[in-house]
This record gives sequence, structure tokens and C-alpha cells, in this order.
Amino acid sequence: MFDYRHYVPVLRWKRAEWVALRNLTPQTRAGMTPLVEITPRGFEPEDPDCGMNLDKKLPRHAERIAENWGNGRLFLDLSLLDPRVRTTSGEHPLVVLFNAGRLKGLSMVPVTGFSQGWAYQEAVRDVADDDGQGVCVRIRKDDLTRAGLARELNDLLVGLRVSRNEVDLVVDLGFASDSGPGAESIAGRLQAIDEWRSFTVVAGALPKDLTGFSVGQHLVARTEWKWWVAELAAQTGRRTRMPTFGDYTIQHHIFSEPQAGMNVSASIRYTTPDHWLVLRGEGLRNKNSSGYAQYPASAQLLSGQKEFCGPDYSYGDDYIYKMGSQQSSTTGSPETWLRAGINHHLTFAVRQIGQTLDLPVGEA
Repeated sequence: MFDYRHYVPVLRWKRAEWVALRNLTPQTRAGMTPLVEITPRGFEPEDPDCGMNLDKKLPRHAERIAENWGNGRLFLDLSLLDPRVRTTSGEHPLVVLFNAGRLKGLSMVPVTGFSQGWAYQEAVRDVADDDGQGVCVRIRKDDLTRAGLARELNDLLVGLRVSRNEVDLVVDLGFASDSGPGAESIAGRLQAIDEWRSFTVVAGALPKDLTGFSVGQHLVARTEWKWWVAELAAQTGRRTRMPTFGDYTIQHHIFSEPQAGMNVSASIRYTTPDHWLVLRGEGLRNKNSSGYAQYPASAQLLSGQKEFCGPDYSYGDDYIYKMGSQQSSTTGSPETWLRAGINHHLTFAVRQIGQTLDLPVGEA
């Protein structure tokens, strides 16, 4: 169990995220519980090899969690997968993945919500029965408008055979907006907010891509962080339970697989106290552009700015500094720059929460 002094980032389970997690300090790891989404590539139900892919990939996912996160607690969400996919033996992928994780001593909590079908809910129930770790219920923004939300939540818990004190409640607001609902309003819709094992609000403010940005430097407001700080200030004299802070790190809140052959820009996203500093480059394959060489040039520019935390701050910051000071023979790739940005963000968020609450914050 954790409270508002903790952090819940939403991470898609890809190599950039694996490496970002693996290179966190023990102090940063202790301050967060990731909500990991398994991405759907390679799990298409129309593919005759889908079942065999699942048989191989699901245990490998468990191995990667063990290698990159260890036995620390995490929430695991398979809702991005097509609900029809099954292994060659007909087993639900969530059951197979948790069985593999159990063999490796992983501490995983299954994530579900109202949009999952009966087969998914049955798999969550079976996993919860076997592991005794409870469940994570992810409520979407649209769910908050349901007329019978409290009753439907209760019905869901009855079906899963868990009580509120065994449930981590995550309210996912999607796009972070200045006009979004406040914590008191959310808690009022959910009822008995103090009885849940944990209560987290997640949102994200970054755009889907950078096509609307010109080449150069830009600031994008961390609206979700400002929302949480405002709610924290409003707690004085109020008895509403303060939610844990959650976000989508440096990515868009809606997942989409990147299209093959995309001409992505050589860009860096760097988290600062109230904004993301976005250094937007040209398309890597643009005619007459500098291509991948734009990355070290942008890193050099970033390293010299007051917002830069220094090479000792995190693995990601060390990567940026070395690239900017030409201590590397490579330029990096979109993936390596994403992992550096995510690693910096995770470190920054955990420390920022601690500093805001005047708590001891571990150094890198």
C-alpha cells in the first residue's frame, strides 16, 4: 500500500522503457509503482502463428520484467491486446504471463476496468485468487459520468472476489486539462474513497507527436503536475483523500504503434519543474538535413541551459551530457533518446514529489 507521497507512471513495455527502468537508482525505484501496458505488436489474432508468438513472448515479458525491474511491485495491464488472442493451448494471455511471473518471484498486480470483457475479468479473478495481491482497477474519465458508477464498481469487485482494501484504484483522466475534475469531485463520484488500498489520478499533457512544432526549442506545460500541486494546496482544511500523482512520462496518453517508415524528427523531450523542454529537430530523413547528427547538437545545447540537472542526476542526464560533449562515437537513435528522456523524467518526478512534500530524497 502507498499514499500520495508515491508516484505511478504509465509505461508501455518496450525496450526504451526497459532500459529506463533498469538504470534507476534504488531510491527512485522505492518511490514509484509503474503501471505497465503490454503492447500489441506480434499478437494479431488473425495471424495463424499468434498462439505460438504468445507462448514464446509472454514468458519472455516476465523475464524482462525480472531483468529490468526485479521483484518490485508493479501494475500490469493487458487491455491493449485484442481480446480474442489466446495461446496455442487456449489459455488467456494474462493467466500465462502471471504464471510465468510467479515462477520468477515477480510482484505483479493485474489491471482491469469496465471496458474489459468477461474472459479478461475471469482471468484477473483467477490471478488474484492465486497470488493474493489484489487487483488494480483503472477508471477512465468517461466512466466518472456513469449514473451508477458506485454500484457498478461494487459489482465488479464482487465478480473479482476482492474488497476495496485489496484494490488499487487508478483514475485515468487521459488528456490533462485545466478544466478537468478536481480530486474532491472524483472522490465524491467513487464513494468510500478512504477504503481503497490506494488512490491514484493519472493524466498526460504531451501531444501525440511534434508535427505542430517548428524546428527549435519549445515549452509544453506539465498540466497534470500543476493539477496535483493545486490539489495538494487545497488539502488544507479539507478531509478528501489526496491522490497519488501519476502521468505518462514523456509520451502521449493514447497508445499507437509507430508506422513503419515514419520520418521521425530528431527531437529531445526533457522534464523541468513545470514544463517539458522540447528541442524539436528536422525529420531524420529530410533532404539536406543533418539527420542523426542533430541529436548531439541538441544535447550540447540542452547541457548548457539552466534547466539541465547535470550528468550526475540520472542515467538519462549522463547520456545527454556525454552526447553533447562528444564523449560518444555514436549519435544515438529515437529509441535511445526516448530511454534517456524517460529515465530522467522518472527520476525527476520521484524527487519532485519528495521535495514538494519536504521528504528525504535519495541522490543518484
